[in-house]
Formats: sequence, C-alpha cells, structure tokens
Amino acid sequence: MANPAGGAVWVQRFSDGTAVETATGFGTLIGSQIAFSSGRRNYVAQAYAAMAGLMVAAGMCPMLQFGEILRWFQANAPGMAFYDADTQAAAQSALGRALVTFLTPDDDPSVNSYANANFLRTRLYNYVATIQSYVLSQCPSAIFELLWPMDVNDPDNCRLLRYINLPPQWTARAGSGFDTFLIEGYQYPGINHNLDQQPAARNTRGRNSRGTKPVEDDRPLCPALVEETVG
Repeated sequence: MANPAGGAVWVQRFSDGTAVETATGFGTLIGSQIAFSSGRRNYVAQAYAAMAGLMVAAGMCPMLQFGEILRWFQANAPGMAFYDADTQAAAQSALGRALVTFLTPDDDPSVNSYANANFLRTRLYNYVATIQSYVLSQCPSAIFELLWPMDVNDPDNCRLLRYINLPPQWTARAGSGFDTFLIEGYQYPGINHNLDQQPAARNTRGRNSRGTKPVEDDRPLCPALVEETVG
C-alpha cells in the first residue's frame, strides 16, 4: 500500500523516510503497516461500518476485529518507525518539539518523563476509539475484538513497544470499547523455538478459547497486563 495522491498519509515510516513494507509471500505483493492518520482512520471507519451493516443484513452478529493494530515492531538502521508526516506534525503540536528518535523496541519509554511514549500510545488509543465511535453511530449493535501480539510486545525484551502498544484503557473492559481481547504469541514457539515463553501469552488470555470473558463480566480484560502499563 502506498500513500494515495493529494498528500494523504497512510503508511508508517522510519525516521529516514523509508516506508514500512513487508513481503506477503504472494509473488511480488508488498504489505505496508498503516499510519494512524486521519485519512486512513476515516477510511477504516467507513469500511468497518459497511461490513457491520452487511453482517446485520445477513442476520449475523456484527463483530469486527482490530487485528494487530499497533506501532511497527522492528527497527531499521536509523531506528523505529514512528515518523510519518502526520505523527511528526502532531508531536510537534502536542509536545512543542520534535518527537524523540527511538532506536529499538526495547528503548526506555520513560525518556522525557514518558512524554513521547505517552503521546504515541494516546494517539493509538484515539485512533481506535474514533473508529469504534463512528461504527457504533452507524451500527449500534456492533462489537469489537482486539487481536494483540504479545510476542512482539514482550515486557522483557520490548519495553518501549509494550508501553506504547498497550494503552491503559485496553487493560480493563470499561472504557476499552472491546468485547473480546485475543492474544497471540506465534514468535515464541515458531521463531524463538522456546516453548517456555508460550504460556505467558496463554495465561494472559481470558477464560475461553477466544481469549474473552462474558460481556457481563466486569473484571479486567487482561488482568496480567494491568500493572505493566502504568507511568
């Protein structure tokens, strides 16, 4: 996916301007990690609302997933991919200066008293919350699931990503906007070949196979995550 015409920003970028692109495995098709910009947000909101409408018309529960909605989890030579034009402009406005250059997934999020990391995770939360709000205005019965990859946000190896990719609102049902919270950890057994790491993802999940609890349950979505998102 490339940025569309007219200067709209849809793709996350490293600090040297390189777009986040990954091979899909389907010929020469390349995938891109989306930026949390207003243009992209509005497009997704309309698409989700349309899908919810189709599900209602078919007699189905309108359940929509935010799949791995996060800041890109790998660095290139100059550092992390937090520097698309929209994010840089918003940081300058909110912080009164440029966003600090983060170099690795395990950078200390407390730099500048957490101001930079808090800006990034609040921007992520607001992006998702705005989409949820629009969809519910068009389809009040819609419910949402978050698919969240714990392996690339591991608290022991990815302190920065763990902090910015898990807004505190998402650790409790009230205010999260999510009905279900599904955690994956494919990297633990599939890449790291470490089965000792896998239980961390499994144990953090909820009470059934979808990683969810009943709607009426007011306990935190992911109790084990709550204490790790303070600051």
